[in-house]
Amino acid sequence: MRISYLSVHDVLEYDELKIFTELGHECFSHGAYHRPHIGSSFRPPIPDMVYDPHFADLVNRYQKDDLHPEMIEDKDVIIIMHDPSLVMNNWEKIKHKRVIWRSIGQSYPEIENMLRPYRQQGMQIVRYSPREKLISGYMGEDAMIRFYKDPEEYDNWEGSKRQIMTVSQSMQKNWIASNYNLFHLTCKGFPAKLFGPIMRGHPRVGECFHMNR
Repeated sequence: MRISYLSVHDVLEYDELKIFTELGHECFSHGAYHRPHIGSSFRPPIPDMVYDPHFADLVNRYQKDDLHPEMIEDKDVIIIMHDPSLVMNNWEKIKHKRVIWRSIGQSYPEIENMLRPYRQQGMQIVRYSPREKLISGYMGEDAMIRFYKDPEEYDNWEGSKRQIMTVSQSMQKNWIASNYNLFHLTCKGFPAKLFGPIMRGHPRVGECFHMNR
């Protein structure tokens, strides 16, 4: 099967493209892995994934919400991660294909309402968390699949260090929207580290700071 994958999250993109490739599918990413032999700043290359230089060039030239026909026509499935605009802006180009919207556990009523018409036209849905069923206006699911992790990538982890570790994008910058204030209060007095990009005073990806104060 030839899969076209529109991603908004490098880590999940890596995990899912890796397992699809291991299962024998040909994957073509519109995200960080449009050059799979290079990978992203967050995850390593996927050497066994197809690298199509022409497709990679099209990814560089065209936005994800304005797909070029050559990026679609020879694909069997279009998987779109989270962002409803990628469905809405491309629908007329992709509706003749099998289209799957992949949630990442961060949906809210507005997204459910925006995507309902496409669901009614045949778009399938793969959810991440059963708690999404609590969202007002929940539009259903075709499958519930948790994020995949390869156990072999965590062989050296043995969990003996008694420390809280959290990875979150822009938590300090987003403050209340990302519940940083609650995170800070919860971890206060404990050995804890927060990792992630776009942190106040810590601009480099992977920086951390201590909460034991």
